Amino acid sequence: TRAVTRAFLRRERGFDCTDPRSHQVVITGHSLGAGVAALLALQWRSEMPAVQCYAFAPPCTMSIELARATASFITSVILKDDFVC
Repeated sequence: TRAVTRAFLRRERGFDCTDPRSHQVVITGHSLGAGVAALLALQWRSEMPAVQCYAFAPPCTMSIELARATASFITSVILKDDFVC
């Protein structure tokens, strides 16, 4: 998965993956895409400490403990009862 991600970023975005810690990456999504964005941010966090995620109306993809642990870099936005279960 990491090799595919690096190849995509290098080819499509001109992202130099030789030192991923020197880049800031922002991931965003809505609904199912928000869940994918949050999980991707969690996966990338070990290699890119500056990754940030903004998830709009995400489905439940993490336990409450994991959600609390990732609160510093994943922000979920839910308006009233607009959520996915």
